[in-house]
Amino acid sequence: MSGAHDASRRRFLKVLGSATGALIVGMQLPARADTADELLGDVVLRLNPCVRIEPDGTVVIGARDPEVGQGIRTAQARIIAEELDADWPRVIVLPMDLGAEDGDGGPSWTLGHQEARGSTGVPAAWSDLRTVGASARELLVRAAAQRWGADASTLRTQLGKVIARDGRTLDYGELAAEASALPPPNVAPAVKSPDAFRLIGQDAGDVDARDIVTGRQLHAIDQWRGGALIAVIARCPYPGGTLGNLHASAARALKGVEQILTIPKPDPSIPLGTRPLAAGVAVLANDTWTALRARELCRSNGHPVPWCKVTTRSLPRSMHASSRRRPWPCAMMAITIMRANWRIARCRRAIR
Repeated sequence: MSGAHDASRRRFLKVLGSATGALIVGMQLPARADTADELLGDVVLRLNPCVRIEPDGTVVIGARDPEVGQGIRTAQARIIAEELDADWPRVIVLPMDLGAEDGDGGPSWTLGHQEARGSTGVPAAWSDLRTVGASARELLVRAAAQRWGADASTLRTQLGKVIARDGRTLDYGELAAEASALPPPNVAPAVKSPDAFRLIGQDAGDVDARDIVTGRQLHAIDQWRGGALIAVIARCPYPGGTLGNLHASAARALKGVEQILTIPKPDPSIPLGTRPLAAGVAVLANDTWTALRARELCRSNGHPVPWCKVTTRSLPRSMHASSRRRPWPCAMMAITIMRANWRIARCRRAIR
């Protein structure tokens, strides 16, 4: 969903009850649309199960964006948990599968934003995931009101429980099955005001911290697929520059080199994140050592654009000269060390 559209005019939620009586709430995403009228239509193709509440009260939240160390898996889960009024120690965060398909000649997301670039994860998820959390909370409140025969407006939620004015409480797990049987709200429920936040803005510790520091977290480099090649890249040293003639006969003669490709100058009409960073040469080989040797043997002159006088070699020289004239780099180094120590302390607290 997007804040640019009237959420009350579209079916934006899907509620499912599993065989175990869990409450599953997710966003329904419409077909790829080029007009606002199509986007606001009722055609729903996919279910995005963002949050699941088990009968024992465990809240399982799906994080859709890839985690590459930026903490997005924690941030997106906290957005949902905040609006849900979940008890954070009882929250489990799991990565969602990739949802992509071919559409109009290019990839189309079926589960919403699933990218790690440009600090776009939280802004893209902010409205969507707050609505999912608030909608799940509303269903649980309605289920409690139905059981107690009370007015839903008199009930409140806190730490994974629905609380009545007389002090009675019901755990979310006790209400999961009944809530999953209720129809979803017709309009997007109201979300919290920032002054009511209990989780957002507070220190949480990354949900992956323990696995990261103990080595259980798997990364792309830990994966191996049979027959995969190693690729290394030599880029043009000039921002926006182009490559001259490529001389790669010696590199191609190395045993184990499979292919040498040229990377064209980036096309500014293609969005950032989906275009090459710079013109260059890519060497594909059977092992890393051969790929690195072949890259060294490739010869190509880089040509700067007329306005550019900065190169990868001139930048270090300029920084060194500046550090000899001004004392500020020492202060910046001290700030960097302080930040590193702060992050280490956060990791230690997270795994205790």
